[in-house]
Amino acid sequence: MLLTYAMSGDEAPSNRSFRGYYRAIWRSDVWADFVEPRDLEPGVYKVLIVPWHLAGKRETCEKLLRCAAAGATVILETAFGLYDERFFQNPRVPPHGLAETLRYEEGESLYIESAPPPAREVGPSDRVCAKPWMEFP
Repeated sequence: MLLTYAMSGDEAPSNRSFRGYYRAIWRSDVWADFVEPRDLEPGVYKVLIVPWHLAGKRETCEKLLRCAAAGATVILETAFGLYDERFFQNPRVPPHGLAETLRYEEGESLYIESAPPPAREVGPSDRVCAKPWMEFP
C-alpha cells in the first residue's frame, strides 16, 4: 500500500484490490487466509492469490516458486514485481524466475486511474506523470 500511496497520494487502489479478491472468495464460500510473504510454505495452500504486489523481492518470488512446484495455483495481479527491493523497475515482470515458471510475462504496464485524483497542488515535475502534454490522434 505504501507504493500505491506514493504513486497517487491514495491507497484506495490497493485496498479495492484486496477487498475485491476477498469478496469473491467469500461469495464462493471457501476459507481465505491473509498470509504475509515471510509465512509462505510449500504444500500448505492449494491456491495463492497475490493482489497488488508491486515490489518483487527475490525471497518472496522464490517462496512463490516453491509453492507452485509443490502444486499450488499461483494467481498474480498485473504488475506483480514491477519493482525490485531497491524500487528500481525490474526488466522482467514477474521477476526472479516467475515469468519462466508460470509462462507469463507482462509487456508494457500502464496505470489508469479509475477516479480523478484528490484535489491537490503538484509541483511542475509531477505534472508529467499526472497530466502529460503528449496527445495521440
